[in-house]
Amino acid sequence: MKGNLWLNVLAGILASVIFAVLLSSGLPLQYAFGFLLGLLIIFIFAGNSLYFLFGLFLFRPAIDEFLVSIRIALGGMDLGMGGILSLFLCTSVIFTFLFNPRYIKRLHHPVIYLYLIFVLIEVFTFFNSPDPSSGVKALLKYFSIMSVMVLIILNIRREKDAYLILRAFIYSAIIPVLIGYVNLAIDGAARFQGSFDHPNILASFVVLILGCLIVQLDQPNRFKKFSIGRIIYIIFLIVPLVLTQTRSAWGAILLFAVIYAVFYNRSWILPSLIIFCIVGLTPFVQQRVLDTIGSYGESTTVDEESSLGWRLEQWKDLYAKALKRPLTGYGLYADIRLSEEEHAAHNDYLKFFIESGVFGVLSYFSCFFYLLFSAFKYQHERYSNLTRKVSIFFICYIPSFLIVSYVENMASYIVIHWYLWGMMAVLISAQALEREQKILELRRARLDSTEDDDEEDD
Repeated sequence: MKGNLWLNVLAGILASVIFAVLLSSGLPLQYAFGFLLGLLIIFIFAGNSLYFLFGLFLFRPAIDEFLVSIRIALGGMDLGMGGILSLFLCTSVIFTFLFNPRYIKRLHHPVIYLYLIFVLIEVFTFFNSPDPSSGVKALLKYFSIMSVMVLIILNIRREKDAYLILRAFIYSAIIPVLIGYVNLAIDGAARFQGSFDHPNILASFVVLILGCLIVQLDQPNRFKKFSIGRIIYIIFLIVPLVLTQTRSAWGAILLFAVIYAVFYNRSWILPSLIIFCIVGLTPFVQQRVLDTIGSYGESTTVDEESSLGWRLEQWKDLYAKALKRPLTGYGLYADIRLSEEEHAAHNDYLKFFIESGVFGVLSYFSCFFYLLFSAFKYQHERYSNLTRKVSIFFICYIPSFLIVSYVENMASYIVIHWYLWGMMAVLISAQALEREQKILELRRARLDSTEDDDEEDD
């Protein structure tokens, strides 16, 4: 114990000295703090990987802009602190395999295999990429998502651990949204974006967290009435969701609420109608919806300047090019390089079609379709509350995700996928815990039966 204490003291002194040297060298302040953050991440992971995951998911959205601001030249490539974090996650998976191999068999799951196939297809697609530097960053993103899944699956050993991770998911929105409220009060930003570099990312993130709150993923018991604190938190998130002016996110949360209210909790129907009527009748929201297609006085039409109009023009152009290479595609980030205005496709189906062909589209979206069909199986009463609630969340969330993916760059929002696939990992862990518990009960029953037979023989 004393040895560990002295080791921690020496590590703290060494970190302080290096931090002081970095400050005196004239490096920007964020680089020095980035160094400290890196040391802290390594220190926590070495001490307790479950608490590392808790802290990672609790604070990752809050430091999004900070991670983007730190840039390092590595092998002729401009890599941000977020990319370095992704590298660390990939490395930590290897260490977890070596020192904690007990739960590796949990990884034998169809969703894991499907996502691995997708990643392998993207690796092959990389060699055809028109922008190798951006292609490396895309691969790092996909591998980091895979790493997050693996780390959660291997570190959840009890339901209590799963709920710890889910609470980190839910409360992770507090700081980013608070930052947005402060920015709104100071400079009156046109669109609410919080700690993210674009309002659409915050909106997609808030939809995910609102879904968790509605389904009560953080509550071990069955569905119950919302507490005052939960209602306040939901309102706290709905306001910035409206102020992001992200219409696709508005539609996503509407569809989520409708599915949940109709199939799982009828008491939600009236409150949902009231909330959406109040929000929908405000002139601000109505005008934003009309801007999707373009409005001129009393007439409404689709034109190239409207949000939908320029998307349709870009999709038409990219789709024509994608048809020339339907099997292999043009490589990672081809949607941006082949676009006349160098904009992302704003359509994930088209993005993967033009990048990696038909196989890219099928491999990416097959993960979500399998997860959706699997969730229908595990939503029933005979499964644990944890398994059932996460399954219901996916049944409500995935349809809206698949629809929004048709008009947004959802595949590019790495934070969203960390949390989405993190919840998938929680579901896999919950299923594994139930199987392991049943096996343990069978072994105990056999042992009791053997002891009874021995007593009879005596």
